[in-house]
Amino acid sequence: MAASPFKYPGIESTESVLQFLWDGRIAAVAGDCPGFEAWPPTGSEGDETEGILKSGMHQTLLAGFGMPIGEMFDLEALAEECQRQKRWTFFVSSMPLNVVGGVASPPNAVAIF
Repeated sequence: MAASPFKYPGIESTESVLQFLWDGRIAAVAGDCPGFEAWPPTGSEGDETEGILKSGMHQTLLAGFGMPIGEMFDLEALAEECQRQKRWTFFVSSMPLNVVGGVASPPNAVAIF
């Protein structure tokens, strides 16, 4: 994998995190960073014995678990709206653009209180 000059916070890309998400029956994941997982992954290059997934978790989450991933969500605005309404539970819906052969699209998520 090519080295990247970028560093982003996020979820640790490990087998134990995948196990937690699977065992917790998590339906979808999202964050407010460019990627859901921290980048770059930590651990020795190609060393899966540490439980570090050097290519990230996207493939497993999307194709293996069928778990949608949301990135670049405006969680500050959501927190402000929760505070304004004094409600912290809501339904989230987001539908990707319908592009044949597409693998990603801008988010169009909406929180319904």
